[in-house]
Amino acid sequence: MKTLTPGQLLSQPWIRPHSFKRLLIALSGMGCGLSLGASFYPIVGVTSDTASTDYFPAERLIEGPGVGFDTNAPHGRTSNLTWVTNAPNGGIGDYYAPLPDPGPRLVFDLGESVVLNEISIWGYADGNGNGLISADLRFSDTTTFTGDPISISGITQPVTPRQSFNFPEVTARYVELVPTDNLFGIAPPGGDRVGIGEVAFAIPPEEANLTVDSPATLTLEVTGLQSFALPISNLGRSELTISGVTVTGDDAGAVSVVSFPTTVEAGQADEIVIEINPAAVGIGVIDATVEITSNDVENAIIPIVLFTGLPVTFHPITAVLTNTENFYPAENLIAGSGVGFDNLFPHAASGANPPASTWVTNNPNGAGDYYDNATPAPVIIFDLGANVPIAQINTWGYQGSNTNGAKDYTLRFATEAEGGNPELGDENFGNSITYQPTFEAAFSPTERDIEVFEQAVLARYVEMTITDNWRDQQPLPGGDRVGLGEVAFPVYTGSVVQPLTIVSAGRMADGSFSVTFNSIPDASYELERSTDGKLWDRLAVRVTGSPEETTTILDTSPLADTEKVVLYRVVAP
Repeated sequence: MKTLTPGQLLSQPWIRPHSFKRLLIALSGMGCGLSLGASFYPIVGVTSDTASTDYFPAERLIEGPGVGFDTNAPHGRTSNLTWVTNAPNGGIGDYYAPLPDPGPRLVFDLGESVVLNEISIWGYADGNGNGLISADLRFSDTTTFTGDPISISGITQPVTPRQSFNFPEVTARYVELVPTDNLFGIAPPGGDRVGIGEVAFAIPPEEANLTVDSPATLTLEVTGLQSFALPISNLGRSELTISGVTVTGDDAGAVSVVSFPTTVEAGQADEIVIEINPAAVGIGVIDATVEITSNDVENAIIPIVLFTGLPVTFHPITAVLTNTENFYPAENLIAGSGVGFDNLFPHAASGANPPASTWVTNNPNGAGDYYDNATPAPVIIFDLGANVPIAQINTWGYQGSNTNGAKDYTLRFATEAEGGNPELGDENFGNSITYQPTFEAAFSPTERDIEVFEQAVLARYVEMTITDNWRDQQPLPGGDRVGLGEVAFPVYTGSVVQPLTIVSAGRMADGSFSVTFNSIPDASYELERSTDGKLWDRLAVRVTGSPEETTTILDTSPLADTEKVVLYRVVAP
């Protein structure tokens, strides 16, 4: 994925700087927190009530920091080992309909009684609905648990990010975790089992510890001032003092801080209230970060990147063609907004039946690397129906559970006049539009990958040549195919640099010959002349591109009329 500096981003009117960090919603009096670093208790053992039938054993849940997940913040998962149950309802039904007997229950042994106020969970798998989304927790100094449970919800399935759920401080040796629901019907296929990637318990720091329990995507309406509460917690064992809350970023003027607490007691929660004025920003991602300054010793300033924005409009794509033998058809690439991806910001993938709602090739080299044979690189051609301004391409990945997803690709463009026959496949790419950008597609099958062009183009056809997949780039199987979930082109309303083409030519009254062409303001151009199209003479004339879209250059010494053919071409020396 291309990285742009803030200055480059601000120079592009069709996109705003942003982060894809997800801040998750606090539920049931608990928070899924964003903390920037933590130390964890060792877990000496774990038991599963379904151990005799579990497909992957529960011991995989406690590999710990440095093995199952990174010791350094943000503590992303590093292992692909998981725990998952069997499929008692036939392998295609909902694991919870009916709930099996015994049902899933995990008990973690921390070895001794310790202070707890947080549980960290890493998701099971990106590619199916078996992942846990909610659970009940109870705590005890023995393996007998009594009293009402504490419920956690909102667990998501990207397998790498750490998801931290805080709760009122308790002292206990054993933690009981009872899974209460999975993603059946929400993220198909799957949901016939229930699974988790990793579980850990952070050691509460003695000093104040500010944790952000913020909403994931702030849903912003198109008009009207809108208020949002950003929940925060003090997971430390000392009073938290907040000295200030400010907003930075290009759209800081559209965001105001309404209120914030000056103190938060140990183990307590509160909220920061902000207000956003959508009239002060454009479409797409909002560039605004709320910065909290406090007495948190480890992180005196904690940023909250506001993941929000206004919906984007996309060009309809009338047709798509590939040069590959496909397992899932190319038409799945252009399902479009509301079908292949959500109409609302941030336009996450919404295919009804992944991976069958995606495109993927056959595997011409068996189980080997797709690119380790003579098969040509996959080429996809998109027809936008007419010449339209394009300044960006958006893609959604293939699957999170294998490495078949497209990684590196190059684009070429053709105008409507270069389209050849009505059928796709014989367009004249890279002729009048010589710009050929190269990008790296994101791996995620759900999040929209935004790639910004260095220059806008006016084209009807887009050719995508995929030169590599994610094989050997991710610790996952696959790479024997090449696939993508969705491709889209946002509508762009800015100026477009026309390709260097002659738009008209003719003899003037004084006998000179004029050539009018698309031009760039202040650029230099010269004229060449030929009688056979092979040998060209550079004429001693030079012009500077006018402020208008076109410029005219004159041949004041044209060849005699006896020449049967005279050819001209404009060059940018």
